[in-house]
Amino acid sequence: DGLPREVEAAHELMRECDRALFMLGEPGVPEVAKRTLERDMRMLKLLIPTAQVRAIVRVAEDELKRVLGAVERYAADLPKVIADGADAIKHGLDKSMVEEARQHLERYENAVKDLTALVSEEVPGQVPRMEDLKSALIKARLAGAPQELVDKAFEMLQKFDPVLYNNTQLELELLVALREADDISELPAEGRFMKVQDAWDAVKSTRGLEVAEEIETEVEDISVALAAERTLVVEITEVQRTLSGKDAADEAKARQLIDRVKRACTGADASAQEEAKRMLLPLAEQLTERLEDSVGSKASLRKDLEVAVKTRGTSIVDLRGAIVAAREGFLPFRVMEDAHAKLRKKRLEHLPNHMKAALRNQNMALAAAFWLRGVALNAKEERNGQDWHMEFQTFSGATLQQCGTLVGGNFTDERAGGSFGTRTWRQNPYYIIRRKAEIDARQVYGTTMTLTETMQSTKVTVYLAEGGPSPATMDVHAVRNSEFATSAGCASVLVPGYEVLAGSEKNDEIPVCSFQLPFENDDARPIFIVPSAAHGERGPFYLV
Repeated sequence: DGLPREVEAAHELMRECDRALFMLGEPGVPEVAKRTLERDMRMLKLLIPTAQVRAIVRVAEDELKRVLGAVERYAADLPKVIADGADAIKHGLDKSMVEEARQHLERYENAVKDLTALVSEEVPGQVPRMEDLKSALIKARLAGAPQELVDKAFEMLQKFDPVLYNNTQLELELLVALREADDISELPAEGRFMKVQDAWDAVKSTRGLEVAEEIETEVEDISVALAAERTLVVEITEVQRTLSGKDAADEAKARQLIDRVKRACTGADASAQEEAKRMLLPLAEQLTERLEDSVGSKASLRKDLEVAVKTRGTSIVDLRGAIVAAREGFLPFRVMEDAHAKLRKKRLEHLPNHMKAALRNQNMALAAAFWLRGVALNAKEERNGQDWHMEFQTFSGATLQQCGTLVGGNFTDERAGGSFGTRTWRQNPYYIIRRKAEIDARQVYGTTMTLTETMQSTKVTVYLAEGGPSPATMDVHAVRNSEFATSAGCASVLVPGYEVLAGSEKNDEIPVCSFQLPFENDDARPIFIVPSAAHGERGPFYLV
């Protein structure tokens, strides 16, 4: 129903433009403003009639498909969809769909009429033929008769022939399950398969209940069709998870998945129901092409990672870049284990010197960040990690809390959006920073960092340190929403179109960003601190 909504939105836009034109007619408004708006409206006016006709046909066609695909469930909607479809024929709707619906409506009305006559014949001393009642009941139920009428017929069967009543219930459940076996939009393939199998098992286990041979054949055929459909759905789901990065895969695993999807497509093409083939095969082929395109990229990323690990002189920047690229390419962690081990070793190699240099320069926040990195990477186990056998205050003369505002966070499955610049980056945890004379206040997405009120802007520097072995490829940025988003009422929620105030660089020894915090708080357009890590990295971190 996207097109009808867009047509209505276009009509509303035209109404707003008409109101604007009226206002532009006021004295003193330049004529060019009015003419410009009229020119822009002209093309939309030309498009709306065509779009409206297409919307009428689209809605009528979709409704007919919905009802015809499950008449036993939506028979009551037949009169309306037939009327709407008849009106849409002159706009290009396939007439045969309306005719098919009319035939179903005729069968529905006849079946309801026949069953109504039988359930109304109950008079003292006279018992209607139960076999006739059973036949009319099944026919009416499959035609979509009102449930109240069906229930009344079942009550008569139960009253006069309890055995036939039980058998009819079982047989009807099987027939309905067979009818609904192609209702792809209503129930997953596994659910429809189990519904058919459960109904068939109940029929077979009931003594004295026999069904026509063609029904048994239909059960077998539909079971095979649903099994083929379910197999294809499973493979499609796995491809989607692989392409989205939910399941990591190297090129070898991707090729295996491609082969499985192709086999599932072949099986579905041979055995699945037409509706399943129409909906699933094009999707499977499209996803397979995308996965095939990614194979070469995955192989190249893995090779670059191997070169970075094996090359003796690889810099931290190049090694980190290869890891980030591999993670954003959704390679599995086992491919990156050696690279992560080398990155840890390189970072620890000069970490004590970096921390001591920060202390000499009186940069206590940076020194604290390096200390936290050493704790996270277990520096005390290294030969040069003697400093981490002591408390930070012992050799620095200050506690971590005295070095700056310390905020701990965590990248979790719910709050991790990948590297800066990716589509999901805003899903990372983020924090609002503002001036506040009071104590720290907690926010929905993080912590409000507080500064003492002054009448001048303040330079704020934020360091990002690891809280554990993972994450290992972090960045930090300071951003704020655009003026447009602010005018729309987006204050404490980061939305697309944000403005980047500062950000860490790939050459930073530890992620850091600096920016000016205005001397007056702007609660309508606050500044966000956004830490991020490459795709798939989870774990704690610290902002200092």
